[in-house]
Amino acid sequence: MTVLALLLLGFAATLAGSVRMQVLSRKKVVAEQLATERIEEVRNLPYDSVGVVSGNPPGTLLGTETVARSSINYTVNTTVDYVDDPLPGGYQTYAN
Repeated sequence: MTVLALLLLGFAATLAGSVRMQVLSRKKVVAEQLATERIEEVRNLPYDSVGVVSGNPPGTLLGTETVARSSINYTVNTTVDYVDDPLPGGYQTYAN
């Protein structure tokens, strides 16, 4: 009886760990999907609209918003930065 109890205890601990990992994996997949959706939304915006409200550069995107998926709330933080991206072999102006 003791051996059976120890085996069942070990199985229960393994099962609990597996359930936790499955929930964590699902949260990561949903977070990646949210990020991909946000990137696609930004790609469809006109160039002058790409930016954060009251930010630098200014635009129409919200800096922080909460999105509910599968009864879990995710906080989506959006930032837009200027990037110095010179032409290959061209003069670097640090202005773009």
